[in-house]
Amino acid sequence: MGAEREFLGEFGLDLREAFAIGGEESVKRYLTKADGTQVGARALAEAAKRMADQAQAAGPSTPAGPQMSPEQMREQQRVMSYQLAEAVVTRPA
Repeated sequence: MGAEREFLGEFGLDLREAFAIGGEESVKRYLTKADGTQVGARALAEAAKRMADQAQAAGPSTPAGPQMSPEQMREQQRVMSYQLAEAVVTRPA
């Protein structure tokens, strides 16, 4: 991660910004309607509940041991997520 600017630069593009698809900023920007509701919010909530119910019914899947901190979990999600990038064509010098 962090090499987006260099990668896009090889194609004559300048990175303006990048953020995770499904992350807070992309949801706010692309899935939030003018009235504040989110596109697909109900379906996502129902799917999340089903997954949580299934996980609880299945019981523990890993032996008890050290757990990741919330910061570690956020970092893992960041590096394992798809990124949305806004880039522009750079002007020749």
